[in-house]
Amino acid sequence: MKEENNKLEYKISLPTDNSKWLKSIVSFSNTSGGELVIGVDDKTKEIVGIDESRSELETKIMDAIYNNILPKPIVDIVFMNIEDKDILIIQVSRGNETPYFIKNKGIVEGTYVRFGSTDRVATDAQLEEIKLSSKRESYTNLEFYENNKMKLISIDEINTFLTYLNKNNIERTITINKLLEWKLIKSNFNKYYATNGYMLLTDNPFNNSYIKIGLFNGNDKSNLISNETITGSLIEQYEKSLIIINEMLYKGYSFKKIRKKEFMIPEVVIREVLANSIVHRNYFDNHPIRVEIYSDRIEFYSPGSLYDGLQLEDILSGLSKLRNVNIAEVFHSLGYIEKWGSGIQRSNNALVSANMNKLNIDAESIHGITVTIFFEILDDKIENEEKEKINALDVFDFYKPIADNITRKKLEKDFNLTLRQARSILEELQTKNLIAMRGSGPSTYYEIIKKEK
Repeated sequence: MKEENNKLEYKISLPTDNSKWLKSIVSFSNTSGGELVIGVDDKTKEIVGIDESRSELETKIMDAIYNNILPKPIVDIVFMNIEDKDILIIQVSRGNETPYFIKNKGIVEGTYVRFGSTDRVATDAQLEEIKLSSKRESYTNLEFYENNKMKLISIDEINTFLTYLNKNNIERTITINKLLEWKLIKSNFNKYYATNGYMLLTDNPFNNSYIKIGLFNGNDKSNLISNETITGSLIEQYEKSLIIINEMLYKGYSFKKIRKKEFMIPEVVIREVLANSIVHRNYFDNHPIRVEIYSDRIEFYSPGSLYDGLQLEDILSGLSKLRNVNIAEVFHSLGYIEKWGSGIQRSNNALVSANMNKLNIDAESIHGITVTIFFEILDDKIENEEKEKINALDVFDFYKPIADNITRKKLEKDFNLTLRQARSILEELQTKNLIAMRGSGPSTYYEIIKKEK
């Protein structure tokens, strides 16, 4: 049996508390669809089967779904016989009337989204985004209102914006028809109106749309050297932030121990990660983009979890779903980003060529994505790791009597390991059949196999 993931959930039996399984139906409906399988142990993947009659169980499930979830989700129930045991599969399609929610919890507390192999209550920003998805709309496509009226913009204002874009444009000429096509502006009776996307790229009156950049002495936030708040249009924020980040990176090197070897983070990496932070963020979220520079790394935090059911594995393989299509079109035309989905791979290739570690992408928070670039030169790192190499069997012997499972992050913390060291130990223990990987994405953990004597 497959491991649980963003589209697959196992239950050994149908829980008597309906809310414990209905939230999976809701989260599948609000994201990318999925299957809830009854009769399989979620920990061991052992097929245990179902005891109730097919007709009674099917009726109980359908009644619970249609009496407790609004709007009515698109579901189908199928039975399969595996190893002479019946299992039931609730197949859930991605809904077209989002948001779906558990009726007695209400829309705010009862709207769930699928996050890895778990069901999470949607954040306020996610809930607003889900509401728009059923209308095939996004925040940056919506009309901008000023004093309760759609903001009217003159043809002169539009031409000024086009002149600015085309002066810096390296990809294609942008016309007023392109702005209409991209839903940056909208027209009605020969009048033009601004969308949120247009305003973000011009006057940017939104209080939450800015970038905070901090420079720290050391590897934590205890010693702040300087910080900057970058405002203005998204284009101005991108260009100003690049300058400030480079100044902080290379002028601030005097206090960093890692400067034993001179090296430069490839420029394409900083450009791509910064541009992606702006293009892919959730603008419903009230928090800014954060760039934090420490002695050993630089971190980029962009508000908003992965969009539209994407998983970390998807973006690492080059799959892309655009949250803010019109912002991405402009950034693409200006040469800030290249073709969709290629930024992560291009950045990783540049880092590998510079003998540095690939991007560390943390998508485990429902609130946002953190991308980290470590300053270590790989040759130095490997040499240091070899000197401090920890025996995998010692790690296993440490955890076996005190824990049933471990996570990579716990291993890093308990033994003061790097990401690379922790992964190497986990891979070795899996090869020796001493641990087994369970779950996927942010819910991944490693079960310790305790063989009976």
